[in-house]
Amino acid sequence: MQNDNLKRQEQQQENLQARFLDYAKNQNKNSAEYINMITSSEVRVSGTQKLEAMVRAQLRKEFPGIENKKSYEFLVASVIHNYQKKQLQATD
Repeated sequence: MQNDNLKRQEQQQENLQARFLDYAKNQNKNSAEYINMITSSEVRVSGTQKLEAMVRAQLRKEFPGIENKKSYEFLVASVIHNYQKKQLQATD
């Protein structure tokens, strides 16, 4: 039973690695956008930071004055967590 589970996990890992390698191989590395991304010296903002900024802006818009509440940071974190969880579920 444990061997079957281990084999399935190894196969899933190999599938993920193969999918990533296919994705990386198919990327157009000659495009101006890709070259700009690699060579640019501007500060890069991660996707999570962009998502957090969008969530904060939306919460402020929908609930004026919420940023002064004690639960604001918890609410932001939980919204981001739920969004990322749904994103992961969609990729499975």
